[in-house]
Amino acid sequence: MNNKRFCLGLTGSIGMGKTTVAAMFAAHDVSIWNADDAVNRIYQTGGGGSQALRDIVPKNVCEPGDRINKKKLRTLLEDEPNLLNKIESAIHPLVKRDRQDFMSRTKNGIVVAEVPLLFETQSQSEFDAVAVVVAPAEIQKDRVMKREGMTRERFELLRGRQMPDAEKRRRADYVICSLNKDTAKRDVIAILSRIRGSKE
Repeated sequence: MNNKRFCLGLTGSIGMGKTTVAAMFAAHDVSIWNADDAVNRIYQTGGGGSQALRDIVPKNVCEPGDRINKKKLRTLLEDEPNLLNKIESAIHPLVKRDRQDFMSRTKNGIVVAEVPLLFETQSQSEFDAVAVVVAPAEIQKDRVMKREGMTRERFELLRGRQMPDAEKRRRADYVICSLNKDTAKRDVIAILSRIRGSKE
């Protein structure tokens, strides 16, 4: 039995169902790490986010207590989208360290890391394999537009920052179809079967 821990990167565009799919992996005794949760921790007091962004963003984004005001940061990025790459470059090392810390603590042989911008940040080499979650464009839009506060303009802005799905499919090792829960579960089980088979 190969005891090396296997880390599967899980990605996909907005509204594709990544978190739902991650929960399906968790139901099969797989440890889950979430990049968005890591960023939230980093933006809190003591997380290091304020220090990392201090020279990149306006002072009012970094609040007393070394917290990042995420609402102000989001507004800033909508007004100045060119800042995104600088912010990601500053925060990515902290996110990577958070994931590595998680993997050093977990006893599970398989970890699924949910990373929305995995390909966009060129992080694929950090994982043993990558799975992309996909769904038809009309289903994606319907899911996203149901989110509180979402507008068509914001949806198009977010989608425009992400790599086209066709390219993500081409680069991924596995594709998970989230057309419905049955198709997604089928693909999750098939992927786990291959990963566990490779570890024997």
